[in-house]
Amino acid sequence: MERIMKGNFYTQIRNIVSQYKDNVIFVIGKGPSLDSYLSYDFSDSIVISINDSFNVIKSDLIFINKPWSLNNISKLKNEYISFSDEDLVETSLNSKKHLILENKPQIYIKDELKVDAFDTKEVSIENPLFITAIKAARQVAKNKKRKTKIFMLGFDFHYENESSYTISSLEDKQEEEGPYRRAILENQENILINILNSLSQDKHIEINHVGDKAYSSMTTQEFLSLEKKDPKKLSRPPKEYKVKVVAEITTNHLGDRKLLLEMVRRAKESGADFVKVQKRNVETFYSKKELDSYYFSDYGNTFRDYRNGLELSKEDFFYLDEECKKVGIKWFASVLDKESLNFILEFKPTLLKIPSTISEFNDYHDYVAEKYTGDIVISTGLTSIDYEKYILDKFRNNSRIYLLQCTSSYPTKDEDCSVSVVRHYRDLSNTNDRIVPGYSSHDLGSTASCLAIGAGAMMIEKHVKMKSVFWSHFDSVSLSLENGEFLKFVKDIRSAEIICGSEHKQIKSSEHHKYKKV
Repeated sequence: MERIMKGNFYTQIRNIVSQYKDNVIFVIGKGPSLDSYLSYDFSDSIVISINDSFNVIKSDLIFINKPWSLNNISKLKNEYISFSDEDLVETSLNSKKHLILENKPQIYIKDELKVDAFDTKEVSIENPLFITAIKAARQVAKNKKRKTKIFMLGFDFHYENESSYTISSLEDKQEEEGPYRRAILENQENILINILNSLSQDKHIEINHVGDKAYSSMTTQEFLSLEKKDPKKLSRPPKEYKVKVVAEITTNHLGDRKLLLEMVRRAKESGADFVKVQKRNVETFYSKKELDSYYFSDYGNTFRDYRNGLELSKEDFFYLDEECKKVGIKWFASVLDKESLNFILEFKPTLLKIPSTISEFNDYHDYVAEKYTGDIVISTGLTSIDYEKYILDKFRNNSRIYLLQCTSSYPTKDEDCSVSVVRHYRDLSNTNDRIVPGYSSHDLGSTASCLAIGAGAMMIEKHVKMKSVFWSHFDSVSLSLENGEFLKFVKDIRSAEIICGSEHKQIKSSEHHKYKKV
């Protein structure tokens, strides 16, 4: 058997790879959904299989880390190359078709895999094995010098199934059972989610998970409905949208700069246009009685400890500003007092927010209107139409007013969302182009936000989080940036905008069914 030297992986597979001219690679797992692809034509694309999934889908590159996966490999008739570490080698294997890779058996935790982990010429047998497959696919793409679409099929992660493997597989080995097996699969799924986030802006590959998960690019049915070789249909929708999505971090960074910057990156990778934070002077915003009151948190036993623990320092804001510029996302802040406003103005903001919680702070509103004339976001929770009239007059000199329908309950019940108010704001904008209608979501899921787009919303706010702690305010309405919840939300918003389309009636090129007049 030949051992692949570092940096020599592509040299070994060049002959096989050179046969394919398209920019699609399939990575094949072993989940039950794989049975749906039995009649799919993979013949024009590179196929990479993991363990014995080559028994189901004819494969070009086969990565193996389980000994039972070697069964039947010697019977394959097609041209292929298989890889394993030397501990799995059998004398019956065709030495010209099986190559040895270095073994890296460690199991990653979800935060260890970043882009630089894939920026290497070295490919090794890793755990989980789809890391190896993705690294191999990325090496192929880099050497071909064109961006390549990767479709991951059969990675279902359905923990509850008695068998998590395709019924077509010749082997159905489940070496771990019960809670231990579930823990392993959950960790593998978290690793995959981290890879999808980390490589979402990669210049060499675009990874598409096919399945029914929140982080899936498409369902199995959607994939099968594509014309495989139509690059327009294999590509994601255009990334230019009119509706602005705000990842509302609030104080869910928990005062942790490292966590804050990671949330910024995840929000960008999920497709948000803005991240939003908060700024207040704790000592002057709250009364002494409130600050001295008991409140349990990781920061101490008083409400003062809690609020000070959550606040971002001046230095934190400078790091926030730099990180947003670096990754290409905008930020703004809910500003709750005069001192905080003066500080935020140092960044020359093009957008800031007055939240619903300070709708009765009229003196402060006067101060904001005097000091700032740029675009302003106003959410209207726990207010009546009188507040709307007040806002439009108070900020009459501001360039634009984003007027966001909002209900100040967490979570908001369906019957309290009042999405139709957005239509009223849209009607106002028809006669006053400074008004931009929007929706600040405190409800669960994406339904109300999608309906708001149908009513005319051009900005959607949604709370996001990374860590979940019971002592954090309104944690239950926040969507996770880790497990694909917010990514799925943004996809729903983008789909809603596409579905709504234009109000101007036009004949579509896809239309064709009409009876001829006789």
